[in-house]
Amino acid sequence: MISIRRFSLSLCAVFSISAGCSYKPGYPNPFAGEVALRVRNESFAPLLGPRVERELRKRMLRSGKISFSENESKSQLTLHVTLRSFSDQTESYRREDSLLAAGYALRISADLRLENAEGKVLLEREASGRSSIALPASDQPFSDDAAMQALAESISSEISLSLSGVDW
Repeated sequence: MISIRRFSLSLCAVFSISAGCSYKPGYPNPFAGEVALRVRNESFAPLLGPRVERELRKRMLRSGKISFSENESKSQLTLHVTLRSFSDQTESYRREDSLLAAGYALRISADLRLENAEGKVLLEREASGRSSIALPASDQPFSDDAAMQALAESISSEISLSLSGVDW
């Protein structure tokens, strides 16, 4: 009885170890080279463009294969991100919340265009991001920095996921 239990436990251990061997951290994208990143903010979200650019650079640098170039003529690829359609809608979370809202739901959409050095469009897609912010009690100051940062992280995550399936 003990040997069967020991055998089944060792068999489970072998299967669990061998199943994890094919995992490779990072993005599955085989591209390694220079990318020019251009983020243009055409939305009404204040200072969201630089935040999205910073978050997108962080996410793409995690792969370890991509470097960024400020000069489009020296880069192999150019990624154009145009932020559009920022909206903030009121939300109420409890029955007692007033009509003045207990929080906001923030949404942003972006147009993506990935081009190679010859100008051929490799990807043209739309991505969207969302975050929420709850308003603090009336005796505390209100700042939407955390919500804007969460919105930048959300749209950057969506953009990087859109890029991971592209054959560069």
